[in-house]
Amino acid sequence: MLLPTQIESKVNVPTPTATAHSNDLPSGSPPGLSLAEYASMAERFDECRLPDGALRPCWKSIANEVTSLGKSGLNDRESQIEQLIRENGSTFQIDTGEGTQTRPWQLATVPIAIAEQDWNRLATGLAQRTGVLEAILADLLGPQRLIRERVLPPELLWDNPRFLRVYHNLPVSAGHRLHLVGFDVARASDGAWWVTGDRTRAPSGLGYLLENRIVHGRIFPHLSRTANVRRLASFFG
Repeated sequence: MLLPTQIESKVNVPTPTATAHSNDLPSGSPPGLSLAEYASMAERFDECRLPDGALRPCWKSIANEVTSLGKSGLNDRESQIEQLIRENGSTFQIDTGEGTQTRPWQLATVPIAIAEQDWNRLATGLAQRTGVLEAILADLLGPQRLIRERVLPPELLWDNPRFLRVYHNLPVSAGHRLHLVGFDVARASDGAWWVTGDRTRAPSGLGYLLENRIVHGRIFPHLSRTANVRRLASFFG
């Protein structure tokens, strides 16, 4: 299971109902806060629960943590996250329409769990998409068949101020021109993944990724040990 935590808006914890799936919650847990039951949004994919209302298996560790903390404990964790991010100086810029404004990086208190099988399917698709982007870049900086055969309009390339002609036909380093790519993804109502954006310009998100993991590891040390979190060290290595 992977706990991706690069979320640019806070997640509101659902308001619990009076009942809960007792088999999914730890015994002796304080009442009043549970991910076992809440009002799901119609025609939206529910990351946390199955259609029959039961928790998805990969969410049980998070649900147990939320229940054991209770509302006040979760609010305390939110304040600690904001304090750590402020002390670490993690910021990002937003476009206000009248210029840019710097504000602290926002990190959701409750992380999102993705089952291993689901993550592997997503990763396979994104790897394939990366291959397509690599091939497009190799062509635009090489034979330019996509332009000559009108697959891409010439003005898309020639009118782009970021297209540098001096890179055309330069030797390739380490077999790749595209060394890093990021994707914005979203869920369709049936649970399928949509790619809503491709990001190939700069590796700025890597710093946020590491910051997210460090902060959540300090705030939820028990969850980091029990939730089978996929490690990041091999990637940064």
